[in-house]
Amino acid sequence: MVKVVFTFRVPKEKQAEFLEFVKSGTKPWWESHGCLAYDVWQAEGEDAFIKTMDFADIHTMKTVMPTHEQNPECRALIEKFESYTIGISRKPYIKMT
Repeated sequence: MVKVVFTFRVPKEKQAEFLEFVKSGTKPWWESHGCLAYDVWQAEGEDAFIKTMDFADIHTMKTVMPTHEQNPECRALIEKFESYTIGISRKPYIKMT
């Protein structure tokens, strides 16, 4: 199992719109295109968020993510997602136990 963890901030005034977009846009898209689970978490009372994307293994992640990131429909979703965020970073983690 591989979990890709994104960290970022979303300004308070954009959070409701951002979460609606995730629920109706990026989450269902990725979960129907090779991602086993796609979840967004918020630190209580803060503008800090994480997004996690789960994949079966590192090979799947390294195949699925770059391929779909070039897809025009997915590219548009990514660009809209990033328009809400500040300071986004991403790091894959491989399950060891």
